[in-house]
Amino acid sequence: MILINIKTQHTSKALEAMIKVLDDARIERLKSLYRSFEHLEYLLENDYVGMFASVDEKTLEILKTEYTKIGVNFIIDDITKSVLFGTTPRISDINKHDDLRKFISHFVNDNLTLDVVLDKINENGIESLSLKDKKILESV
Repeated sequence: MILINIKTQHTSKALEAMIKVLDDARIERLKSLYRSFEHLEYLLENDYVGMFASVDEKTLEILKTEYTKIGVNFIIDDITKSVLFGTTPRISDINKHDDLRKFISHFVNDNLTLDVVLDKINENGIESLSLKDKKILESV
């Protein structure tokens, strides 16, 4: 799984207007797509909508295709490595801070592997390890 941060260039109202003109079949496809992965929506400083999502490569491609088809302007950042290496993304939406902490923790718990810990040691040194990293090493 990869963790992505999607930043749209649309407000909630603008996205709602885009959805209103879609046919029922497309809306159902989008709902089904969103149910297939874990995600957390938030507001950017400019009131645009952002979303963190834990997806596989295939789902990411489908999501990008659907967004493009309905005219969503977006930027996607793969933040998997930085999160697994211990960097928590920051958002200005204070109402989502606790939700983001839980979301990130869940992703790390599900995706932190021995290979990731060894990569972290190679890049940042053994002193960079967190308690979770050390537990992974001790389990071997």
